[in-house]
Amino acid sequence: MASKEFWQEVIEKYSSYEGSVTKFCQEQSISKSQFYYHKRMLDNDNNKFVFQAVTLNEKEITSETSRVNPSTNIKIKVGKASISIPTSETNLIKVVVEEILKLC
Repeated sequence: MASKEFWQEVIEKYSSYEGSVTKFCQEQSISKSQFYYHKRMLDNDNNKFVFQAVTLNEKEITSETSRVNPSTNIKIKVGKASISIPTSETNLIKVVVEEILKLC
């Protein structure tokens, strides 16, 4: 059985892979079900969810933070793009969300 480190490396390789999951798994000699299982397990291990409430109005965006650990990050993924922002940076989070909304 492969180690957690092995699967972390596989998932990390996939994050920069340009092809499909099917093709990636074939190249790595793993099944798609193995890939998704270990990806889900690692995601569960790595994600300590923090609630960041964002109220969306037509004219303004406000944010509220509850019980936020300043050492954690909020991750925003859009397509293949992914950013990680410290939860203590509420103004930056607000600006990023505003910019994303402009593009939608």
